[in-house]
Amino acid sequence: MIVPQNPDLSYAVACVFFGISIIEIIVCLVLLVIFALNMDSRIVRQSGALLNVTMLVGTLMLSIAQLLTCLGNTDALCVLVLYFFRTGFMLLMSCLLLKNFRIYRIFGNKRATALNI
Repeated sequence: MIVPQNPDLSYAVACVFFGISIIEIIVCLVLLVIFALNMDSRIVRQSGALLNVTMLVGTLMLSIAQLLTCLGNTDALCVLVLYFFRTGFMLLMSCLLLKNFRIYRIFGNKRATALNI
């Protein structure tokens, strides 16, 4: 068997997933700091800053769930993985759906008039 059912850090595959999840966590934290520093910027406000930050938090929670799966197989870790995965996935997907609905409302408005420049 190449990939064990419950890999820990003694397997190469688990070490790769562990490293990827650490990189994902660092990138999410850096992006959260960038958003926090540029919250007053026009482009950040127009992009839906609250939805973007919520998506980053959801991605961070998914990365933490991936990190916890590499640490072992205990009851507490199993509960934490389920919590982080479900909550992170719910945050990420709900924000994506809200952004899509927002774009639909903007471009699907039949009462809006075209502006010729």
